[in-house]
Amino acid sequence: MVSILSYVGRCCSNLLGSYMHSAFPAVVKIVIPFAPLFAVLAASLLACCVFSENVVRLKASMVAVTLQADLSLMAHAHIVLSGEIGVVILSVLLVHIAGFFAG
Repeated sequence: MVSILSYVGRCCSNLLGSYMHSAFPAVVKIVIPFAPLFAVLAASLLACCVFSENVVRLKASMVAVTLQADLSLMAHAHIVLSGEIGVVILSVLLVHIAGFFAG
């Protein structure tokens, strides 16, 4: 399923890029050197927005995790991964794995 979606996404983006290149070659020539910068800025702004919306929740869950210092390593890992921090860690891991397979 992921490979089909990535193929469709690439196909559509290739068609859009091809159209933009043939319809507005002067604009594309100007924009292409700045495209990596725009991509990094867009990803950074998206990550900042997500983080700023959830910073209070993350702080509260970090305080709950750090209060229990006398537990074993496995019990501490279980507490961290079963809480809200675990959900954040799992979601970041899944997004990176999906990005790896999508290409």
